[in-house]
Amino acid sequence: MRERLIAANNTDPQGKDSNPEIIAKIFNPYGPGRWYLIDMEKDGRAFGLCCLSDPELGYVDVNELDGMLVDVLGTKLPLERDLHWEGKLEDAKKELQQLGFY
Repeated sequence: MRERLIAANNTDPQGKDSNPEIIAKIFNPYGPGRWYLIDMEKDGRAFGLCCLSDPELGYVDVNELDGMLVDVLGTKLPLERDLHWEGKLEDAKKELQQLGFY
């Protein structure tokens, strides 16, 4: 995943797509929190559609997401990556709209 995110960041900025491919979707299966990642710097700073309560395009530190634990009835559980999710930015917006975020 990291290699694909970094490779996506190394594309020609003149050719940036207004509806880019989402390389990875990370989510909290126990509550709010979804991150649809488009590309990433080598230091772990990723760009994508981030949604805790209101969706917005912005940056997130993937290293922090990797270490984030969610308290579920006293048990600390990690965020998950949706290995089956495929789509573009507009698809992510539609998914969040179906969930009531837009």
